[in-house]
Amino acid sequence: MQNKDNSQYNLSKEDKRQVLHAGVDLDADSPTFALINDKVTEIKNTTQEGLVLLTLHKAREKYDWVHELEWKLVPKDKDEITKEAYENDADGYFIYVPKGVKLEMPVQACFFIKLGGFRQSVHNLIVVDEGASLHVTNGCAVASYLDNGAHLGITEIYVRKGGYLTYTMIHNWAEGIEVRPRTGVKVEENGIFISNYISLRKAHLVQTSPVAYLDGKGAKVQFNSVVYAPKGAYYDVGAEVKLRAPETAAEIQSRSVSEGGIVVARGVLEALSPGVKGHLSCDGLMLKEHGKIRAVPELISHVQDASLTHEAAVGRISDEELFYLMTRGLSPNEATSLIVKGFLSIKIPSIPDTIQKSIDQTVQLLQTEDAL
Repeated sequence: MQNKDNSQYNLSKEDKRQVLHAGVDLDADSPTFALINDKVTEIKNTTQEGLVLLTLHKAREKYDWVHELEWKLVPKDKDEITKEAYENDADGYFIYVPKGVKLEMPVQACFFIKLGGFRQSVHNLIVVDEGASLHVTNGCAVASYLDNGAHLGITEIYVRKGGYLTYTMIHNWAEGIEVRPRTGVKVEENGIFISNYISLRKAHLVQTSPVAYLDGKGAKVQFNSVVYAPKGAYYDVGAEVKLRAPETAAEIQSRSVSEGGIVVARGVLEALSPGVKGHLSCDGLMLKEHGKIRAVPELISHVQDASLTHEAAVGRISDEELFYLMTRGLSPNEATSLIVKGFLSIKIPSIPDTIQKSIDQTVQLLQTEDAL
């Protein structure tokens, strides 16, 4: 049994620095949720009008309808990961934004591991009601001295009619950490869901492929992923979208860099209703001979009137690009770093400045003393 003295639930300055590198400022005024190891240690600044931020366990007690939503988008018997989370009765956050409430300030969530070898199980639930809007930033990290452990995160997301959700996840893991999120998303009529996944640190294994169900006419979803894989890292990252209603649209965009690590970039678009559109885009950059980037696009159509497309490209930095920057006074390493940072930088329309700033800061950590 793990030692559970209070020191294992208190974050030091160095711990907070690790979390900050995952895009979450625990000292900010934003509504904040923090889970350290297996304990919810903080829920603060929940006074925004209409926002409900609780633990999932407490939400079950307060709202009868929570039981009707749990384990519906991610089945509890899907695989060994979901079974473990279910059997552990994993806790996590519950975020609810009532009908018509548009929250300007993002909600930030911190998931942190301080115990070596610890398996952190999490179960989150988000409900954005009709016409409401929400931005969530998830920062996942471990103590700087850890080199083994696991994070098993189950997240179920409901975006009701006309709702809007931007969901950003930034990972700051370590060499021996295994990360296996399982995410399900349901988007109703004219709802919009935007997902950003960013990881620029070594991890033993990251395996994630959220599934989105577009169940209402005009629903839209966009998945963006940015991955940097140094030697020893293995990233299996993707997304799957089922376009089950007319005039729905989906885009899956991934950018990955291998510096000796392995990246598998997956994407599945499945058309189940007429008049739908979907596009897959995968760009990869190889910095070293050893390593691998594998693009796995899959387009499936069950109807005649559907437009599904994909494009994929994997290559290396061109000599012309390097030469151009070096003639401007940059060293080869500086030129390479600048090109990689530009390649990994993403600009997502309409997301809050605070979230874009977190993304930009994370990319800026690349190849500095605080990065890989």
